[in-house]
Amino acid sequence: MSDHRPFEPMGDEARWKTLYGLILKRAIGEEITYREVEELLLVDRDGALAAMRQARVHLESDGERSVRTVTNFGWIVMSPRQEVDEIENRRRRAGNRVKDGLRIAASVGNRRDELSPFEREELDRTQRSMRMLADLFGRRRKPLGELHGQGEITP
Repeated sequence: MSDHRPFEPMGDEARWKTLYGLILKRAIGEEITYREVEELLLVDRDGALAAMRQARVHLESDGERSVRTVTNFGWIVMSPRQEVDEIENRRRRAGNRVKDGLRIAASVGNRRDELSPFEREELDRTQRSMRMLADLFGRRRKPLGELHGQGEITP
């Protein structure tokens, strides 16, 4: 049995901070494998993923470059252009989650009579806000080539 106490770092530094520093030392396009992180932190795959998720949040909050997860491999340090693509991917995924919520709301709406008046009002408010979000997330960004052709951006 170890002397480690829950909610305390396993070493001198939190795992995510170790990865934060590792990423800052890497060049754009460099790879970081699952195995590398597992060996560095002495964790399994789940521990590596959790630490990298936290490192990514801190990097992005601090305005530093981030990493993209590559399934069954690890991560790649992103260029600013790749980060713009990542923003679009996250917007798309968020839009899919909103669609999922609207589908559930419609299902509950088919059984409105099972809800109290207060619950019906709450459902209506939620559906309205989710429809607005679906409209917002449903908007597509213009491809860079198209923006450049319209003079909206310059090379």
